[in-house]
Amino acid sequence: MRLSRLRILLLTLLLAIITLWITNQQTKQDSSDKVSSGKPLAYSWQAIDTTIWKISAQEPNQQTIIHAENMHYKDKIKLSEFSQPNVTLIDNNTVTTLTSVKGKSIDDQLITFEDKVVLTQSEALPTSVKAQKLDITKQPTILKTNSLTYNSKTNQLLTDANISISQYNGVTTGKGLRADLTKSEYKLLSNVKGIYYPSKMQTSQQNHQIKGQ
Repeated sequence: MRLSRLRILLLTLLLAIITLWITNQQTKQDSSDKVSSGKPLAYSWQAIDTTIWKISAQEPNQQTIIHAENMHYKDKIKLSEFSQPNVTLIDNNTVTTLTSVKGKSIDDQLITFEDKVVLTQSEALPTSVKAQKLDITKQPTILKTNSLTYNSKTNQLLTDANISISQYNGVTTGKGLRADLTKSEYKLLSNVKGIYYPSKMQTSQQNHQIKGQ
């Protein structure tokens, strides 16, 4: 009997110790949760399926339109993070569109596009030409890469990644790029190769002569 009572006493003591340990762990977890919930968010604000227009009073003919599926902004360091960014740059002569899977902007000036980056640049046609519905033979310039940085103040493009540029008369590839969107000038830095289509160039010239008659 004494042995059985001793066993019961030891078992009760063991259960009490286990209960105290579990209670202590729950208390620590609750305290940790409270501390975590009290931490500030990693970003100042966020938006979903958002479009932002930027129009300068000094340059009314130039517009910037930014759309993203998700947008996070950190005010203290002026950092924006985008998913599925789509940036359209409009001026007197050209319309340029930049898209990618993700991107970010630094100091509200440098915008970096990453993963499946596509840049499309075409001439902005005058209203009279649009109304006539003429057959424009010059195709837009299409640039593809995996990483590209755009400076919104200087209108410059920069990358060290592989580049492919498709135009109406051929395709040029290379590694590294410096470009000026204002002048539509693209400079590939190394390993430059090109494929050109003379037949398309001749067709374009013939169409141009016909329209000029």
